[in-house]
Amino acid sequence: MFTKQVGNIISLIDILKLDGLMSAANCRGPMGAGIAGAIKRAGGDEIQSDAYRVCIELHPKPGQAYSTISGKLKDKGIKRIIHAATMQSPAGYTSLDIIDAAFQSALILARQEGITRLGCTALGTGVGGLNPEDVAKIMSRIAKCGQIDVAFVDHNQRFIDAL
Repeated sequence: MFTKQVGNIISLIDILKLDGLMSAANCRGPMGAGIAGAIKRAGGDEIQSDAYRVCIELHPKPGQAYSTISGKLKDKGIKRIIHAATMQSPAGYTSLDIIDAAFQSALILARQEGITRLGCTALGTGVGGLNPEDVAKIMSRIAKCGQIDVAFVDHNQRFIDAL
């Protein structure tokens, strides 16, 4: 089950009753651009510090997901940040197969972390350069499996329309 809307996911946390956020991530920990940067700015540098720690400890690969603290976003009800690893290094290579695996991994991990409503943006359509419609097809197919309630929020109208 999922909902969709155009907008800024950080400003809609309360309205959408989100208790988790998914971040497009790399396997090293830096949170610079896109949704990762927005989450870091809203939740604090401690989220990125935890991402570095987790990446050193777990050595995630593209297509996997890892979880960190939510920093100041905990005050808004966010339990954990689920990082969907879409590329090895910042601004690195990604593919639709990696997006598929990373989103599936993120939903499984979110459920394990006790998240009931996960806020998600498009994966791989920013620095990854993937077609928003192709990504939407993959992400909507996976979200329909019902592992967790997903709220898709993105600035990209093409992505939202293709869901």
